[in-house]
Amino acid sequence: MGRKFTWSNNQDNLIMSLLDRVFCSTDFDLKFPLATCRALPKGPSDHTPVLWDSGEGFLFPKSRFKFEKWWLQHDEFKHAVTDLWDSIPVGDSHIDTWQGKVRAFRKKFRGWSANIEAANRKKKIELTAEFDTLDRLSEEQNLSTSQKERMDEVMMGLNKIWAMEGTKARQRSREKHIKEGDRNARYFQTVANQRRRKTTIHQMVGPEGVATETVDIQRIATDYYKNLFRYEKKEDININDEFFLEEQKVTEQENLALEAPFTENEIKKAVLHSYADGAPGPDGLSFMFYQCFWDLIKKDLMNMFDDFYSDKLDIFRINFAAITLVPKENDACTMNKFRPISLLNC
Repeated sequence: MGRKFTWSNNQDNLIMSLLDRVFCSTDFDLKFPLATCRALPKGPSDHTPVLWDSGEGFLFPKSRFKFEKWWLQHDEFKHAVTDLWDSIPVGDSHIDTWQGKVRAFRKKFRGWSANIEAANRKKKIELTAEFDTLDRLSEEQNLSTSQKERMDEVMMGLNKIWAMEGTKARQRSREKHIKEGDRNARYFQTVANQRRRKTTIHQMVGPEGVATETVDIQRIATDYYKNLFRYEKKEDININDEFFLEEQKVTEQENLALEAPFTENEIKKAVLHSYADGAPGPDGLSFMFYQCFWDLIKKDLMNMFDDFYSDKLDIFRINFAAITLVPKENDACTMNKFRPISLLNC
């Protein structure tokens, strides 16, 4: 809440106590995922006002596209990706080809994902109702062989939907210590809600006072880092030839290895050894996408690496990052209390 105590006697012999506490159930947390509880200034009063906000009035910015792990569990997904990727025409340059395919991928599967989720919600309701009907019937009479088989089919369908929901919730929670498939979707959703509450910036103290609007908070953050990383003219610093010992210098053989063209094996090794569930860059594609579809995309990717080596790649077209501010402490409200994390395109 931002305060250690919620009551004081306001006397010279100061006594303080934590009288107010807030408890909520998992169901309540799932119903109000953005709910927050903050202590307000108490002024001359003995009691500190505690404000609970449901978060329902919070306006989210337009959600960015993100590659979803649960897509891989859908029977049609990999075939659809292959068909789309191979259908995009070659561009004027290798980077045009790559970006054209990535744009087409985002456009198609953003809509595809929404349709599949809607269909799964509808199917889940229907299967649950059908299972309940058969389950009630089994209390009154012995089910026939066909009814038992149908009950098993319904359960398999529900398990598949639950598995997708669990995978989606786990990816959002960033939880690494609990395995998928244990029917922990509610737990993962709760963790994700807590992460969102912790990282949501409700206010920021800037040079002109407290800002609560998103646009004003963004302006404070932008001005802070522009000032922090602005150019400052400094005296030239030179290193003389004797600064490094001879054995510390790069040998000619090592230099040849460093300047050699990129090989497919070393790029593949770097991709496969990267953390698949990590947050994606601005293009929305995590390393999971590159790992799962390496054989499909490697030619286009290697073409860009070859262009980069030959100094033909327009690096400014892909050199973008999504900056996320992570609070260093609870109730952070000044820029020096946040740690910036840069999410680059893979």
